[in-house]
Amino acid sequence: TAKILLRQGRPESACRILESSMSEKAKQYGASSVEFQMSAMENIESLFQSILSLMENKKYKSAIAPLQKIILWTSNGENSLQIQDPTKFQYRAYAFFLNGCAEKGCNNFEPALELFMSAASYFESCMMVTELVASYIGASYSLISLNREDEALIHLRTAQDLLSSPEIAQKAESPIHEAMSLIYMR
Repeated sequence: TAKILLRQGRPESACRILESSMSEKAKQYGASSVEFQMSAMENIESLFQSILSLMENKKYKSAIAPLQKIILWTSNGENSLQIQDPTKFQYRAYAFFLNGCAEKGCNNFEPALELFMSAASYFESCMMVTELVASYIGASYSLISLNREDEALIHLRTAQDLLSSPEIAQKAESPIHEAMSLIYMR
């Protein structure tokens, strides 16, 4: 039902249904039980899949509310879910990154920049180097859109320095060079 509501552009309703489902599981099994954690992780991963589909279809505004809900669920605050680390930090990192992409898709470059940099700190703490590089590239494109090319180059050089890491995917090099060439062409 949540997936259908997301496709219909009703993210708040979809999130309410997921929260209700998780609340029932918490009552049934206990919030710190393995059953609840598995259910919460399944719901978050399902939500991520729906968010990716929305973003592929350029429905960026519809993706923002569920991403903010995932950020809330993976926080250390009152409404957070009892998900074990490092999975909780990885979900949080991906939610910040995708939220940055959605804001950038809506031409909201300042919030996008902040979200990409938040994602970068979580990716770094999880030692997810390829994703860290992607965050720096996203931040750089936001900075380029804000006419802050010098700052963008700093992030791109940091990303380029990470290319020597054995954990990095080979496909990460081209976007760095594309962004740098854009700056130099400007």
